[in-house]
Amino acid sequence: LLLLSIFFLTSEEAISQFSQQWAKRYNASGNGNDEAYKTAIDNNGNVYVTGRSFLSASNFDYATIKYSANGDELWVSRYNGTGGIDEANAIAVDNAGNVYVTGKSQGGASNSDFVTIKYNSSGDQLWLRSYNGPGNGIDNAVAIAVDVNENVYVTGTSWSGVNYDIASIKYNALGVVQFVIRYNGPGNGDDFPVSLHAENNEFFYITGASTGSGSDYDFVTIMYLPNGTANWIRRYNGPDNSADYGRSVSVDNAGNVLVTGESVSASIGYDFATIKYSVTGDSLWVKRFNGSANGDDISVSVKTDNQNNVYVTGSSLGTGTNQDYVTLKYNSSGDQQWLQRYNGISNGRDVPSAMVIGNDNSVYITGVSLGSGTGNDFATVKYNESGIEQWSRTYNGNGNGIDAATSIAVNSQEFVVVTGLSYGGSGTNYDYATIKYSQISGIQSLSNEIPSEYMLYQNYPNPFNPVTNIKFDVVKSGNVKITVSDISGKLVSELINSRVNPGTYLVDFNASQLASGIYFYTLSVQDNVITKKMTVLK
Repeated sequence: LLLLSIFFLTSEEAISQFSQQWAKRYNASGNGNDEAYKTAIDNNGNVYVTGRSFLSASNFDYATIKYSANGDELWVSRYNGTGGIDEANAIAVDNAGNVYVTGKSQGGASNSDFVTIKYNSSGDQLWLRSYNGPGNGIDNAVAIAVDVNENVYVTGTSWSGVNYDIASIKYNALGVVQFVIRYNGPGNGDDFPVSLHAENNEFFYITGASTGSGSDYDFVTIMYLPNGTANWIRRYNGPDNSADYGRSVSVDNAGNVLVTGESVSASIGYDFATIKYSVTGDSLWVKRFNGSANGDDISVSVKTDNQNNVYVTGSSLGTGTNQDYVTLKYNSSGDQQWLQRYNGISNGRDVPSAMVIGNDNSVYITGVSLGSGTGNDFATVKYNESGIEQWSRTYNGNGNGIDAATSIAVNSQEFVVVTGLSYGGSGTNYDYATIKYSQISGIQSLSNEIPSEYMLYQNYPNPFNPVTNIKFDVVKSGNVKITVSDISGKLVSELINSRVNPGTYLVDFNASQLASGIYFYTLSVQDNVITKKMTVLK
């Protein structure tokens, strides 16, 4: 019994330390498909989302949205090019709150071009720059970064007239082109960048796939100097001399470069392949991962933490579990520290799309997971630095159809934002869906004794500024929700929305982002709804 009680206590603390603070959807007036691809958070906790959005008169446009930390929509800026389809693929925010988006825009005689836009914090366009490659064909920017001097780095694929090359551009803060550099691999075939990383010393790095000379596609990783000169170029051709695709690049605190992607291995499909290069481009180690089912394992992201550990995530065919999220941690020497699989509720296909690392070296991953009767859902998972799952959360949109998270961001306060596309039903088709999760570090399990009735206690202290404690009793295991609303009834925070075991709990509420006034907090569990009043006094 004691061991059972400890288990319940430990697991409850783990699953109750976070909650969904808000979820926002964006459906443009065209009621077509609106697909969010990337998100970012600024220093003030504002949230930015970009992607492509349908209007019947203008086809798809860039649509970039800014939300406040509380989820209020502050502005929407759309860009409609001179042609048809405009699709924003990447976003970045600088320290001053300026916003940068890039992607492809269909022109008139120039087919699709790179189009990069800088907005100020109010959503006003400061400049717009387009790039049409020498082949006057399809040019598609896929990644963007900004440094502390507001230099902007963009990379994408660009038609040369013969094949696709990697094209990378640097703009200064005013949008003046500093250089355009193109890379055509040794196979003189198609070359595609996927990921870009810029350092504040104005070095920047790209990785992607490049046609080799007799080796199909290879990883290609390039380090560029501030003047646009390639300091080094490294290619990786896997053991099968077949297709190898670089997917993600990151740089650790020592200036070492990490790259991951998928690489064909003889007779067993794709494996993760992760490479560490030194500052000078020397290969320090290569680690490959083949999942338990000997199927395709597709790596999508690599990140490093503040101690130069390396994290890799992707999808991996499990034994009897279809595709799962698989996340690995290596130390700086390349020794595997842990491996975790995430298999969703339906034992179906689970595919991650993005990963970030928090200030405390926690690992956050999002993607798509097959639900039980809900179609494909967002699925977001957090691991601590030891690889122990802290929580997971799914999101099923209004239309009970396909919901696919595409991007994730975390700020210094460990607020987590995910965005993606979500089916809203026949009236709206796909919408942007953006969710903010808050993590409640102050939750405590006071007792696992079963109370006689559900109870919500008066918060203490009250009035308060900015933190107060809320105590509540739970009689039966079930989903517990605690919300906070203002005097008009508007939801301002969701403290808990999780399954909770019987017992007595205490949760902190931080009102630092709220104005002084009267607020109401509500406990909803089973058929019980209890509300009490509290006062923020600043």
